[in-house]
Amino acid sequence: MTMHMMNRKYKIAILNSHPIQYFAPLYRQLNSIGAIDLTVFYYSDIGLKSYYDEGFKKEIQWDTDLTKGYKYKILTNLRRESKLKGFFNLVNTSLYRELKSGEFDAVIIHGTNYFTDVLAIFCCRLLGIKIFLRRSIHLQLRRSRSTSKERVISFLTKMCDGCLSISERNTAYFLKMGVDKTKIYNIPHVVNNSHFIKESKLSPAEKTSVKERYNLPADNKIILFASKVFKRKRPKDLLYAFEKLKNNKAFLVFVGEGEQLGELKELVAIKNLKNVIFLGFVNQSELPKLYAISDIFVLPSEQEPWGLVINEAMCAGLPVVTTHEIGAVPEIVKHELNGLIYDAGNIDQLTTHLERLVSDEELRVRMGKNGFNLIREYDYDLFSKRLVSILDEVIENR
Repeated sequence: MTMHMMNRKYKIAILNSHPIQYFAPLYRQLNSIGAIDLTVFYYSDIGLKSYYDEGFKKEIQWDTDLTKGYKYKILTNLRRESKLKGFFNLVNTSLYRELKSGEFDAVIIHGTNYFTDVLAIFCCRLLGIKIFLRRSIHLQLRRSRSTSKERVISFLTKMCDGCLSISERNTAYFLKMGVDKTKIYNIPHVVNNSHFIKESKLSPAEKTSVKERYNLPADNKIILFASKVFKRKRPKDLLYAFEKLKNNKAFLVFVGEGEQLGELKELVAIKNLKNVIFLGFVNQSELPKLYAISDIFVLPSEQEPWGLVINEAMCAGLPVVTTHEIGAVPEIVKHELNGLIYDAGNIDQLTTHLERLVSDEELRVRMGKNGFNLIREYDYDLFSKRLVSILDEVIENR
């Protein structure tokens, strides 16, 4: 990678299906650095208003401004659908005109899940705009795509000027798709570290206040699950493991909504488990406070492309218990250093890990500090510097 040419400012377009709470602060950061002139094109305005989320299985409304601090435009969707799922539900043919008039140096798209994503690749080839593909996927994910569909995706992927890999596993996926290794660029998956670090720093009195608000006991060790509550996240594994804990000083908190929430509540009632609480959907502004009052974070998922909630939990200094199937594991979760890793679905392993952490304060503190020190490097500054370096190499030196 080369040093950035100080007088060069790249005009970049980022394409996304809709405004997303994880990406908005990153776009503000990119827009604030002198090397990038950013415009974000959204295929839909879902996320800017109250909408039904398929994963949460409920109507939600984000309490943070997802469009502040950067240029954006909502493209007209010819389908006029109110949902995102489905390749032809997002068809934005005005994209060609926007890209042509914008005179962009490069375009970044997130996957090939929608018609407009594919349209963008062909538009960029026609207009001579460099195009970068970013896909959160790895080979450990079990997919049911046909061979012909895989060939089409491989063809589209190789049409791009570069693939922005979020992890070792993601790189292996791009190589499997036939992408030349010289066109794969590592750029990490990050969250708004400064926000989560700042907002999770609570005084003892503030922590007590938060616990009282959620009817949580002051002295119990809190095990936190914060994600969508559906099958792939395997929340029932965590409940079964918690039931087997010998240490009765622990308290299990589920944050999130989803299709399995009812089943979990029924199980808690049937088993007469007293130390389990369900907080439902918690918005972005409140979530760091729940990390702050917790002692252990658990993500028991299978087939997880990354798991950004792990980044958030590590910003609060929490030790992490998670599975080998989490995409983030090779990068940010190191077994016995800042977390404990087990085989997805192995409840006995999960129980053993929880027992260790609940019973050993020194271990929790040490792992939490190690994780905090590790995740500080995975911030927006690193992302910005990597992106500018990639643009320098692809646009200036090729």
